[in-house]
Amino acid sequence: MTCRFAMPLSLVGIALACVAACADPPTPQPAAAPPAIEVGVAADPAEAAERAAYKAAYERAMAAAKASKGKGQPAMWTVKDSDTTIYLLGTIHLLKPDLVWRSREIDTAFAASSRIVFEIDVSSAAGQRAIMQFLSTHGTRADGATLSSVLSPAEKLAVSQAAESVKLPFDALDAMQPWYAAILLTQAGVTQAGFDPRSGVESVLEAEARQTGKKTAYLETPEEQLSGLARLPAAEQADFLVDTAVDFATLDHDINLLAAEWADGDTAGLVALLDDPQLLGSEAIYKAMIAQRNLNWVPKLEAMLAEPGTVMVAVGTAHLIGEDSVVKSLRDKGHTVTGP
Repeated sequence: MTCRFAMPLSLVGIALACVAACADPPTPQPAAAPPAIEVGVAADPAEAAERAAYKAAYERAMAAAKASKGKGQPAMWTVKDSDTTIYLLGTIHLLKPDLVWRSREIDTAFAASSRIVFEIDVSSAAGQRAIMQFLSTHGTRADGATLSSVLSPAEKLAVSQAAESVKLPFDALDAMQPWYAAILLTQAGVTQAGFDPRSGVESVLEAEARQTGKKTAYLETPEEQLSGLARLPAAEQADFLVDTAVDFATLDHDINLLAAEWADGDTAGLVALLDDPQLLGSEAIYKAMIAQRNLNWVPKLEAMLAEPGTVMVAVGTAHLIGEDSVVKSLRDKGHTVTGP
């Protein structure tokens, strides 16, 4: 199996970690992070070259993110026509409870909006049932096979050591599909780093929407969001899991940098970190979890523009930046979008 050594802050893992939290995984406990794990890279020249290319891309992305600066607040875009305003707020789904991220612009946009739109419903009883139903059907193995049976000894060791570092028993992952095991592993690591889905932008805004009587809506169902990963070939899923484990030791650093870049509104830095399929796992994962979903959302946003009023749409920042972003697609279709 060829590993692509995906950045541990992998957008896929971070973006879906709040979904994994709904599945009530074993609670991780603080533990020392392991050293970076090398999995079978030295014996294969092609794989060693791939590893070197990844490291070079990773270092370039880190340097670019740290060198650029934002406006000191999370980025937000505005789409307007004659009688409709849509605020597009880029989010991070998990944040540290003490991070101050609200701005006057965000508060003004939220107050003006009669409806707040999110990616999926992770808060209501019905939403959680839908997530659990999908995970129970597509996140676990129905054929009796286990991760132990599809991973090489070195790959199993990498996953086991990463899971051990966050006190997540490998046995808790063994019966899962590799894509879901990768998400749970990331969620455990991000939680250990002090990030909490209850402090994420969507959780905060949705709670305020309920308190103030604003309507809420969602761009997709759990199945629409997660099926792209679940449909990946088995080898691609296993790569995703092993990649998540290989560089797990840098997860704390990477998620903190990502959060800092987001809070600063540094869209150039975020593009460096999040708009490269090589750093997100693979082209297939990027297409399934970013590019295709963006294409699915654009007609739904255009339908919102057909109705008068003011709406705030709060979605993961990676969907709003880069060449395949919702923002670029709307601009390419002739819509007026202001912002970074």
